[in-house]
Amino acid sequence: MDIRRDRLLLGALAAGGAYTLVTTFTPSLRFAYRSPSLHLVVETAAGLVALLAAYLVAGRLREGPRLDDLLLAYSLALCGGGSLFLAAIPVAAESEMLDRFSTWAPFGARLLGAAALALAAFAPGRPLRSRVSLMLLSWLAAAVTLAAIAALTASLTGRLPLPVPPGLDPRSSYVPHVVGPTGVLVGQLASVVFFALASVGFARRSRQGDELLAWFAAGSVLAALASVHYLLFPSLYSEWLYTGDFLRLGFFVLLLTGAAREIHSFWHAREEAAVLVERHRIARDLHDGLAQELAYIAVEGRSLGRERSSPKLLELAASADRALGEARRAIAALSEPLDQPVALLLAQAAEEVTSRSGLRLTLILAEDVDVPPTAREDLVRIVREAVTNAARHSGGESVAVQLADGSDVRVRIIDGGAGFDPDTVSEGFGLASMRARAEALGGALRIRSAPGRGTEVEVVLPSSRFAS
Repeated sequence: MDIRRDRLLLGALAAGGAYTLVTTFTPSLRFAYRSPSLHLVVETAAGLVALLAAYLVAGRLREGPRLDDLLLAYSLALCGGGSLFLAAIPVAAESEMLDRFSTWAPFGARLLGAAALALAAFAPGRPLRSRVSLMLLSWLAAAVTLAAIAALTASLTGRLPLPVPPGLDPRSSYVPHVVGPTGVLVGQLASVVFFALASVGFARRSRQGDELLAWFAAGSVLAALASVHYLLFPSLYSEWLYTGDFLRLGFFVLLLTGAAREIHSFWHAREEAAVLVERHRIARDLHDGLAQELAYIAVEGRSLGRERSSPKLLELAASADRALGEARRAIAALSEPLDQPVALLLAQAAEEVTSRSGLRLTLILAEDVDVPPTAREDLVRIVREAVTNAARHSGGESVAVQLADGSDVRVRIIDGGAGFDPDTVSEGFGLASMRARAEALGGALRIRSAPGRGTEVEVVLPSSRFAS
């Protein structure tokens, strides 16, 4: 269960529910306020936001065309087009016939959009094969549906009943009035059901890792509550602004936010893929160039040093061996996937050092800790340096590496060696390098040691630095 996504859904439910209760039971608040201009602004904003969200969602069809995404794009385009072309544009006309059109036509578009959204929530995510652009297909289907709704409504305008009882004034909307034509009441109730079903379906599917659907689930909650508001007081007045309109606008804003985050995640993934390709290229160049030359220097240096009994040449060969080891570690790091768990990388780094030094290694690593790739690389280098120092200077037989997560990410390297007095020992290059890496990540490096009690190196990084 993703706690963050559940909080988003529960937050929308709590906010929308509180808004509904306050509106219903506060005597000074009404369900409707006369403001033709503000009503026009809300309808236009809702339409534009819905169409933008539809466009962003339709972009998923380019990456992997699926039936559920096609229905999502269609339903949003239908809702957005209904608000913009069937409500906002005709609302300025003062003809009674157009007034009926601008109330019934958007109502039909919203009802069909809600039904399509519920279908999208439960539609299988199977791939689609089509020779035409599915993005274009979703927009064309929505346009044809809107045209059919407009034509049908225009042909029936003279016979359509008044959307609300003639004697009911919106200024009396201090209390609920569940009245109106049966078709309107059934339609509003159906919208509540459709949006509620959509919320359940999207919430269930979002647990499979699709963040966009979590935003759709939360938005569908607001849309269902908006339909409840429209049911509590007749809402098909074109010159009045309703409390449900703000919930409907909030629905579209949540969808747009989710779609925008989806686009951001897509480009971030593209960037990571490009970085990985470049890392592999650098790794190949290092392997075929630098590593080969260092290996040649090491082999020839040892051979010449033995032939001539030259300590300097043997020392040069040993230095080349160490440089070759660093090059190979760099090649390995560059070749690793960017999403490898930090716990695995720390374990590999510590085991690499202890396997050569003979130290006994204890690993206590939380597997669910997640940090960005750059931070993972710095933490690996800090652990490798700290374990190397323990092998060279502690005089102990064991070392422990710990990784824990809470309010902070904490990495500890603890050896069972002789220890030292930090106040009397100068900070060498290795320790200064570890401290600089920790501070570059927004954290801190702490050294705890005493003669006869071993040494603990702790890196503390604030988790807030890595919050997505």
